[in-house]
Amino acid sequence: MSNTLYTSYAHVYYSFKESDSNHRALNNVDGFAPRLRNACQKALHDAQSHGRISRENAEDIDALKLERDTWDLLQNMYGARKAVRSDLKSPNELLQENPYVTPNTLVNHLVHNSPALTELLVTREWLQDNAPSPQIIESATAYRNFTRLSMIHNQRLGEGGARVNLVKELDPDVLIRESGSVIAAEDAAYEKALAHSLYTYIRAGQSDHAMDVCRSAHRPWLAAVLQGYKLYDWTAICTYSKEDDAMYDDSVAEVTGNKRRRLWKKSCTAAALDNHMPIPERILNAALAPSRKTLGVLVKEACKTWEDHLWARVATLLEEKVSEGLILLGPNFWERNGKGVHEANVISKDGNFEGGTIDETREVLSKMADLNVEEGPGAGDPFHVTQLRVILDQADSLLEDFAVYLGSPELPRNSYEYTRLTRFFAHLCLFFNHIDVPISPLASQKILEAYVTVLEQQGQTDLIAQYVAALGDNAVSRYALFLAEIPVSASFHERRDTLFRAQEFGLNVAHVALSTADICIERAFKALPKPSTPYPFIASDPKQLTDSESALINSIDWLGFQEETYRTAVVRYNSVIRYFLCTGNLHACHELRERRPVVLRDDPPGESTDRYEYLHLERFFIAWAALGLATHYATELTRPTSNAQSRQGDTERYGASLRKAREQILDLLTNSWLQTEQITEDIDNIRSAELMRIREMYVPELIIRLHRALYESRRLVPHHIKSALLLANTVSDSRFELYEAFQNPHGNRLGEYLQNIKEAVLGSLENGGSDPFRVVAA
Repeated sequence: MSNTLYTSYAHVYYSFKESDSNHRALNNVDGFAPRLRNACQKALHDAQSHGRISRENAEDIDALKLERDTWDLLQNMYGARKAVRSDLKSPNELLQENPYVTPNTLVNHLVHNSPALTELLVTREWLQDNAPSPQIIESATAYRNFTRLSMIHNQRLGEGGARVNLVKELDPDVLIRESGSVIAAEDAAYEKALAHSLYTYIRAGQSDHAMDVCRSAHRPWLAAVLQGYKLYDWTAICTYSKEDDAMYDDSVAEVTGNKRRRLWKKSCTAAALDNHMPIPERILNAALAPSRKTLGVLVKEACKTWEDHLWARVATLLEEKVSEGLILLGPNFWERNGKGVHEANVISKDGNFEGGTIDETREVLSKMADLNVEEGPGAGDPFHVTQLRVILDQADSLLEDFAVYLGSPELPRNSYEYTRLTRFFAHLCLFFNHIDVPISPLASQKILEAYVTVLEQQGQTDLIAQYVAALGDNAVSRYALFLAEIPVSASFHERRDTLFRAQEFGLNVAHVALSTADICIERAFKALPKPSTPYPFIASDPKQLTDSESALINSIDWLGFQEETYRTAVVRYNSVIRYFLCTGNLHACHELRERRPVVLRDDPPGESTDRYEYLHLERFFIAWAALGLATHYATELTRPTSNAQSRQGDTERYGASLRKAREQILDLLTNSWLQTEQITEDIDNIRSAELMRIREMYVPELIIRLHRALYESRRLVPHHIKSALLLANTVSDSRFELYEAFQNPHGNRLGEYLQNIKEAVLGSLENGGSDPFRVVAA
C-alpha cells in the first residue's frame, strides 16, 4: 500500500508544472490536493478491503484517514483564501438600499465580505463533511407506543392495580408538566437513542436528514424544532441581481427559515443548560444553538475526539460572530431587539470586522494544541497539528517546526511514521509552492531532501529525479549524491538511464554527470590506500578488484554520455590512470581502458596538456602490451611440439613480436615520456610528483623486462643478446634522462639492471671466445 502511495503521489506531482496557475492547482475536482486526497482514499479502500484488520493495519487506516482529511482541509481552506471574491455589496449597503433585507441575505453578504468568517464557515463544513457517519435509528411504529399501551392497560385495571407514576397524557411536554411521572422504559430508551442519533446528524451537517428521521419517528414537532436553525429569508422582498446571487431563481418567491430565530436560540440554550433535561436532549439543543454558554455542555458530554472539540469551538465561534455581526449592523425590520456594541467593533463599509474576529479565533483555537481527548489521536498528532496550523494560517511555522522535528529522537528515521510524515510534508511543501504560499526555503529544502532519502531507502529510484528537481540550487548536487550511491554492480545502461532521467525534470545532465563523477572519485580516493614508498611491485596479472577500485573505474562512465563532459573525462581519466600506475595496479588500468568512453579511444578532446598526457599514457600501454604479447609467444614456444614447420613459424612470430616491442619501448622512452617540462610549465605539484613517480617506476621496469626478454631469446634469435647489451647505451644517454629513473630514493634499481647486463655479457661468451665486446661489435 505504501509503495502504491509513493507512485500515486508522484503521478500527481508530475502532472503539475511550476508554470501552472493557482487556479489549476486549486481546482476542486482535479487540483493538487483533491487528487492526493483521492490517492489516500483509494489506499484506504484497499486497506479496508483486506478483511481481517491487524493492529498495524488499523493504525495505518487511521493515519490514512487523517492524511486524507488534511488534504481535504487544505483544498477547502486555500481554495477560499486564494479565490477571487466577487464584488458583493456589504450588509450596510444592502440595508441602505432596502431596509427589509432578510437575515439570511445579510448573513450571506456578511460572511462573503469577511475572510475570517469565511474561513470559520469552511472549517465547520469540512469538519461536518468528514464527521463519522450518523447513527441510524429504526423508525418507530407510533409515538410512544409502549407508553400508550401501558396507559390503556392502567385504565382497564383501575386505580387499584394501575401503575402510579405513569404519565396521564402523551404530549411531548408531559414529563416537565407532570413532575415525577415517567414513560415506558422502552420509549425512554428510544427517545434517548433518537436524541443521540439526531445529534450525530447535526454533527455531520445533515440537518435535513435529521428532520426526516424525526418525521419517521412520528415526531413532526421535533422536526419543526430542528428547522428553527435556518435563517429567515423571503426572496420576494429582497433586491437581487444575477451578479449578487447566482443561485436566485426569480420564479420562486417562497418564505423559508425562522423569523424568530433569536427567541428559538434562547429556548435551545435554556434547554441545554437545564440540568433536569436528559443528557442526550441537552446535547442536541447545545448543538443546534452553539454559544459560549452551551459550549461547556458539548465539551463535557458530547466531545470525545479532537475533531469533536474543534467542531464545537468553530461552530460556537461562527454562530457568535455572525450574531454579533447582525447586532453591529443595528436594528432592522426583522431583528428589532438588537443592541449596540462598542464603537471599536463596528463593521466597516466593506463588511469586514475591524474588531477582534481573527484574534478571537486564534485565541480560542490555539488552546486546541494542548487539549486532552478521550478517543482517537490527540492534539499532538502531526496531522492534527497541521490542520490547526492551516486553520490559523500558520503554514510557515508549521513547516519550520516539522523540519526541526525530523531530526528529533521522537521520530526515528527507521520508523514507518517517519516515512509517512515525510511523504506528506514533502508534498505539502510542493503544494504551497504551487499556490504561492510563502514558506521557509530552508525548511522546505530539508523536508524534500529527507523525502528523497526515504525514496532511496524504499527503493523508489524511478521517482527520485522529479523530487530532487524541486530542490532548486541544490538539485544537481543532491541527484549526483543519489547517482553516486548506485552499486558498482549496476550495468552501464542502468547508470546511463538513471542519469538521463534527470533531463526529464529539467536538470542539467552535464552538470549532474560532472558532480557525480567528482563525488565517486573523491569517495574512492578516500577509501583507497595512498601510493606507498618504497615503490610497490608491479603486477600485471589479473586480480579481483576491490569495490573502491571498481567505483573509481565506474566514475569515468558518467563523463562519457554528453559532449559537454568529454574534456573533463580526459582529465579525470588521466588522474585515475595515474593513481593505478602509482600503485602498480596494471590490471585496474587495463579494466579502465576497456571501460573508457568511446570518445577517448581515437582522438580525445581537451586542452593540449591533458591530451599530451593521455597520448603518452596510451603509448605506454601499447608498448607494455607489445612486450606482454612477446612474452606470451615465448611461453607458447616452451610447449612441446612434433611439427618442425610449426615450430619455425612460432619462432619467427616470437622474434618479430619482440623486435616490435623493442621498437615501441625505445620510441616511448627516447621521446620525453611523461617528462613534466614537456607537458606544461605550470603543472600542479601533485600531478608533477605523480608523473615523476610513474617514470621512476616504469622506465626501469620496461628496460629490465625488455632486457630480460631479449637475453632469454638469445638461443632462438642470437642477435637479440646484442640488442640487450645495446640498451645500456640508451639508458646512459643523457639526452633521454633514463638513468635518473633508476636512481631514486624510493626504489633504486640500477644495481639490478647492472646485474642483468653482467649476466648478458657472460651469456655472450657461451659459444666460446674471451672478448666480451665481440657480440656488440659484430
